Amino acid sequence: MNPILQSYLRQIDAVVEDLSETLSKQAREVKKQRKAREKLLKEYWSQERRITNFKEERARFDQLVADNERLREREAMLREKLRTVLKKAKGLAEGMRS
Repeated sequence: MNPILQSYLRQIDAVVEDLSETLSKQAREVKKQRKAREKLLKEYWSQERRITNFKEERARFDQLVADNERLREREAMLREKLRTVLKKAKGLAEGMRS
């Protein structure tokens, strides 16, 4: 075989080998980056679910606070009415004793 042609073929083989190695490295890097991306996406969706749950819990909490305030107001009103009834009952008892 012609020495010049043989030299070119060796150079081509070396370039092909380098290219093959570079492509293999790039394929491994792409695979690694894909796994990292999938992991980040899972974390993102997990955080998204947690945020949604927190928002729902916050809404329920706000409703409970409102209900609690309403019940406290009702309790205060009932206590006032009971005080009035108690005063009237004491007044009737005193009137019956006299």
